[in-house]
Amino acid sequence: MVRCFEVTDPTLHSKGHTIYKVTQKFTLFHMNSFQFVVWRRYNDFKKLHKAMHSLHMALQRKEEFPPFVGAKVFGRFDSGVLTQRMQSGQDLLNFIGQRHYLVANKAFQVFFQVK
Repeated sequence: MVRCFEVTDPTLHSKGHTIYKVTQKFTLFHMNSFQFVVWRRYNDFKKLHKAMHSLHMALQRKEEFPPFVGAKVFGRFDSGVLTQRMQSGQDLLNFIGQRHYLVANKAFQVFFQVK
């Protein structure tokens, strides 16, 4: 199975925070392709990053875990900040998607549950 991710379309939620469209694409046996979409906020990505980084470190994996862009109180709706957050989220998901021990983790599965 080949798995890839896209983080796009930052949208201002009615509650005052930004949500991002997260698309997970699967290709099975080079024939069937599927895609699954959820909408997540920055805090959801931060929580996933923390859980996956902890697991990665506990397993003493040699690959460098991707950094995650820090929080901002001011300017969090600026286009540059939104772009950094989308790229950081996409890098995180693609890193996870290439490692079975992370994909199988409950935190990753919960991230993609429909809320």
